[in-house]
Amino acid sequence: WWLDEHQFALPYEGWGIQSFDTQGVAFWDPPARYYSFYTRFTAGQTTIDNKTGRPHIVGDNYFRTVRRAQSNSLDTNRLWKNQTIVMRADAIDNETHSCWGSSPSVPMDYYGSTPWYADGVYWMVAVRYWHWGPGRAHGAGGTMHLPGTKDLALAVSRDGANFSFVGDRRSWIRPTREGTVGSRSLWLATPGAVRVGDDDLFFITRSNNAEGVTFSLDPSSSNWKSEIAMGRLRRNGLVSLSAPYSRESEAAVLTTKQLVFTGRRLFLNLDASGGGSLQV
Repeated sequence: WWLDEHQFALPYEGWGIQSFDTQGVAFWDPPARYYSFYTRFTAGQTTIDNKTGRPHIVGDNYFRTVRRAQSNSLDTNRLWKNQTIVMRADAIDNETHSCWGSSPSVPMDYYGSTPWYADGVYWMVAVRYWHWGPGRAHGAGGTMHLPGTKDLALAVSRDGANFSFVGDRRSWIRPTREGTVGSRSLWLATPGAVRVGDDDLFFITRSNNAEGVTFSLDPSSSNWKSEIAMGRLRRNGLVSLSAPYSRESEAAVLTTKQLVFTGRRLFLNLDASGGGSLQV
């Protein structure tokens, strides 16, 4: 390995336009037969700088997204193409809270992500950074108008570009109690799931500080704390599905793929209540 100080995988095009400063992840993408590179992309209102001729973000009107680019080589002289935003705050995210300020201009944006490909599925653990306020975060310059918390959301995709959330956008990994080491910041370390036997291991970095040395420290803590924790999930373990009480026209229906097995009895763990049913 060597550092090429004169070449960049993705060129800088102006402040905020090509922000890829936070844990870019590149891996060989078997279905696409490309290297896929997932990194931050800062979106927002832009203008052209009169001196440089390059675009840049106007004021604080910006928000972070996750962008994917592709290349048939990791050589930095090659062009990374097919650039597209694959994760961004949408109308549902923007309606979670009224935005207290304008930096960023949304109540939550996607600070970064840890994507990987396994078992025929693209997985992504997205870092959601919450900005609504006034919150309890504080820093050296005074109280910040935001809670300064991050949580992790799990999403899946069949093509690596169109992701759907698992669990109706509920947190996959949540911040811990106030005053504890994981009360503000969480991030899934690369390369994502590490398979050991029948288990998938996940390494989580967590801290009581959301951003920087003197910014958004949990006020219930006296000093900055951080650690790396390990989580374990059994591969192909128990999975449950639930459906809301709804109109007939909106009823949830689950149809499995054809199941082939040996034996004479099929056991199902099912609670259909009074209004549900099962057909085999």
